[in-house]
Amino acid sequence: MTLMNFESTDSDKAYLYHQLGHINNQQGNYSAAVSFHGKAIQLRENNLSRNNPLMALTYNKLGEVLESMGESSQALYCYERAQDVYQQILSPDDPNLAASFNKIADAHCSLTKYSKALSFYMKGLDIQEKHFPSIHHCLSTLTTLQFDYNTIDDQKAAHLATALGHNQTITFLDLRHQIIGDKGAQHLAKAVEHNQTLTTLKLGCNRIGDKGTQHFAKALEHNQTLTTLELGYNRISDDGAEHLAKALEHNQTLTTLNLWDNEIGHNGAKHLATALKHNQTITTVELKSNLIGYGGAENFGTALEHNQTLTTLDLSYNSIGDDGAEHLAKALEHNQTLTTLKLGCNNIGDRGARYLAKALEQNQTLTTLEIGSNRIGDSGLQHIARALRRNQ
Repeated sequence: MTLMNFESTDSDKAYLYHQLGHINNQQGNYSAAVSFHGKAIQLRENNLSRNNPLMALTYNKLGEVLESMGESSQALYCYERAQDVYQQILSPDDPNLAASFNKIADAHCSLTKYSKALSFYMKGLDIQEKHFPSIHHCLSTLTTLQFDYNTIDDQKAAHLATALGHNQTITFLDLRHQIIGDKGAQHLAKAVEHNQTLTTLKLGCNRIGDKGTQHFAKALEHNQTLTTLELGYNRISDDGAEHLAKALEHNQTLTTLNLWDNEIGHNGAKHLATALKHNQTITTVELKSNLIGYGGAENFGTALEHNQTLTTLDLSYNSIGDDGAEHLAKALEHNQTLTTLKLGCNNIGDRGARYLAKALEQNQTLTTLEIGSNRIGDSGLQHIARALRRNQ
């Protein structure tokens, strides 16, 4: 068994600050978002090279927040810093450069510097035209299509969906970090509903909310090929989770569902957990950085007592506390399929560690338990260490 318990590094802190900045931005807490993104940048500047893509990502996120606040000059500075990184590491025709040019153009436009804005829009367009016009023809032979970190909006998503609806070769589609939104999600979901070859669809960080998620849930009720669906880093709450849960009661092919970093709370977790009691294909569920709390952990504990297929469950960063750890631990005493359980950064203390230790003494299938960045002290670690000696 692999047991992970570690102190937070600067890299961990930078990631947390970045995530907190994202959450506060989505909630409209722009001042807090600026502060957290700024801290992430400071840590990454001290620990990463100047041409690390994470630097560009964080500067872009900070720029987006500043632009929402009407601070276009500061946003432009951030976008230009990101552009400096991209120009060092990307080829001249890389679509990520087009996205970067468009951000800079938007900022110039907000500052009424229209001639400069037009110049950057044209630079972005030159790159995009090299990639998008032939998309329908390319799709007739491609099996893998990766468009992450571009500027695909709902209209471009509609064009892509039209091609995907008739395609018979694509198995892997990566559209992370776009601006697809609920309308774009509706177009893509309709294509997925009828597509008979796609097995992996990644749509993380796309401003997809509950309405868009509802369309994908409908698609899952009919699709018979998709095995992996990633909807992390979006705007999905309990309603969206409920729609997906209902779909999982009927879908018989999906094996991996990634919903990390959304706004799913106790009720959404309850619906998903209930679906897992009946679903016989899902092997991996990722709910890192949501809001399920100890109540959601209790629901998943109940599901684990009945589920016979789930092998990986990630509930990190969900504030489940000792009570949540207790419910999951009791489930581990009976569950015979779960091999990986991630509970990092969950405010679990010595009491929760004792429950987990007791479960480890009886469980014979778990191979990885991640409990880093919690409040477990010497007493809790002693219980776990004793359990590990007995768990052979």
